[in-house]
Amino acid sequence: MRDGAAIIDGDWRFRYLNPSAGRLLGRPVADLLNQSVLDVVGAFAGSEIHRRLATCIAERRPWRFETGHSFEDGTVGWFDVNVQPVREGIFVLALEVTEQHEAVEELRASEERFRAAFEAVRDPMAILGPGDTPSGGTPGLDVRWVNRAWREQVGARSATPPGDTITASTPGLGALVPLADQATGTGQLAGTTLGLGDRLYDATIGQSPDGFVASLRDITDRLRRERELIASEERYRSLVAELDAVVTVQDVANDSGFVAGQTESLFGYSAEQLASPGFWRSLVVPEDRAPVLATWDRAQERRIIEPELRRYELEYRIRRSDDEIVWLNERMRSVVGDDGLAVRWYGVATDVTARHRHESEAAASREAFRALFENAPLYSMVVRLVRDEAGQIIDWEFQAVNQSATELLGTPADQIVGRKATELYGAGVEIALSVSRDVAAGGRAITRDIVLPANGRTYQVTGFAFGEDLCGLLALDVTDALRARATSEQLARMAALGELAARVAHDFKNMLFGVELHLGLMGPDEPRDELISDLDSVRKAVAMGTALSRQLLDFARPRPPTSVTDVGRSIRDLRPVLERLAGDRISLDLRLPAGALPAQIDDVHLQQVFLDLVLNARDATPGAGRIVIEAIGQTLRAGDATRIGLATGHYVVIRVADQGSGIPPENLERIFEPYFTTKPGGSGTGLGLATAFATLQAAGGAIHAANQPGGGAIMTIYLRAPDRRARR
Repeated sequence: MRDGAAIIDGDWRFRYLNPSAGRLLGRPVADLLNQSVLDVVGAFAGSEIHRRLATCIAERRPWRFETGHSFEDGTVGWFDVNVQPVREGIFVLALEVTEQHEAVEELRASEERFRAAFEAVRDPMAILGPGDTPSGGTPGLDVRWVNRAWREQVGARSATPPGDTITASTPGLGALVPLADQATGTGQLAGTTLGLGDRLYDATIGQSPDGFVASLRDITDRLRRERELIASEERYRSLVAELDAVVTVQDVANDSGFVAGQTESLFGYSAEQLASPGFWRSLVVPEDRAPVLATWDRAQERRIIEPELRRYELEYRIRRSDDEIVWLNERMRSVVGDDGLAVRWYGVATDVTARHRHESEAAASREAFRALFENAPLYSMVVRLVRDEAGQIIDWEFQAVNQSATELLGTPADQIVGRKATELYGAGVEIALSVSRDVAAGGRAITRDIVLPANGRTYQVTGFAFGEDLCGLLALDVTDALRARATSEQLARMAALGELAARVAHDFKNMLFGVELHLGLMGPDEPRDELISDLDSVRKAVAMGTALSRQLLDFARPRPPTSVTDVGRSIRDLRPVLERLAGDRISLDLRLPAGALPAQIDDVHLQQVFLDLVLNARDATPGAGRIVIEAIGQTLRAGDATRIGLATGHYVVIRVADQGSGIPPENLERIFEPYFTTKPGGSGTGLGLATAFATLQAAGGAIHAANQPGGGAIMTIYLRAPDRRARR
């Protein structure tokens, strides 16, 4: 026998071997008899063959199996093992099937590779076989095998139930049956388009050894894109047809062209006329023809496509059919092939006559403005702001000055433009620089009165920002106007003081009448108590007259600040007097910082202002209440400073608020007028708030009155803080 045969007893010894078994084991039969299989066959102990043979010996039953065995030389052999129980033990017949096994494994691997490739195809694919023929019908197809794409997109199972056709698996696939007949009859692939649900497929079917191979390609998106492309082309044609421009397409290879757009309404010529060779060239006016035609000719030479000519823009004039001259803007772009040569030109020509007309008008307007700028009596200049690394404005660079400005500055224009202000005029420009700083900070026009040290005259300077760090400055000499206004104000002040003096004289007359009356009552026979009462009345009248005189003098001749006062300390020192003045029914609430709060004002004047304000707050509070005095330091920026009427900088802000009835809205604008009072007759002179206003204004500060939302009035005082560097 060519197959190995052996008898093995219960002790695993060889009792018989045929020559083929000896060859398989690589030793003569005589050397193997009575030898233990465990010793002869390497790696036998514990192997799969060992376990199976042991089972046969133990159970005394036949068994057939296929197994592989690794030999000592590293090779692997596969055997079809047939085991039969015999009297001595077991009879083992081993048929070597290594070649057959390897062929089967290769076939299995090939099938797996095919299956994997089949599954990986994105298009649905299926192996179909001839199905049963329904009675009286045409032959059908059943599904043998489908890939994942078929299962996901088509939904058919991998196998149809017996007797069912492909149409039973998925409705709509019946169109494949006549395709299969066609493929069988022609021996070629057959195809059609079929719909499954909302999708369209390009179906193809061909013969295979055991049936047919069908594939479906989803063409829904492609058809949609094609339809969208057609619609896009239609929209493009409609757009071009309505466009107020001429669109040109020129194929360089065959020298053909296409022209579309509102050609007749724009130029009076049809698209066919403009597309005819040489016609467009003839429309260019003679003055523009040479450079335009040179550019066109160079661009049309396919082998001289210079980078700057692959996309170019021209503006030139053409003559319309009605002989009107119009300006055209022509933009051209080339499509370059792989060889670097132009294949096609696309262009758009638009009528820009209106723009050229506007540019001419703008040029004339600029020339008129330049003439106005140069000849205006205002001192006009344009400067560029120069900033340091922190972004702070430290200088100017002159950009333009008019004739009046050069006369004022005393320097010719060609020696000013492009140079810095500090370079020309030194540190004396610091006052003017403050205007540009305020303009840059506030973003709007700022007007300041500046006294020029060179001639002592006053100029009203208006600064406004435009562009990037550009500032325009307009200066007007207002020296004479200010003098005239001061004279007019002085006359008005004298008239007001005259009226005020008349009123004060009337009040003094009443006071003196009271003094005279009480002095007349003092006789030798008058009782002592009544005499003391009359003397008290005389003293009160004299005190009122003294206070009225002081207020009148302070209002008429307000004195400038002579020292720096710590506001918090001044208010604390005055607190006992203010509390007695407020009375028992009104409490005083001071909200002051712990540190120093210096302000430029005399301490006596500041305390007099507080006395007047607390007295007014007390009189405005009919019942019990509270007066709050609060002081803080604050920096006023350009916007807030302009609204209040002060310069930018550091200030001490003091607020005096009461819980009274407030100020009638119609009186808010008059509350600081001299001799204006809302108190009953005889209880006020109307000079308290007017004196406080004049005192604070002389100190470089301000005072504002307002009503609080919850009731009561609030007086806000602004006092300029001394320069920080000076304090250091």
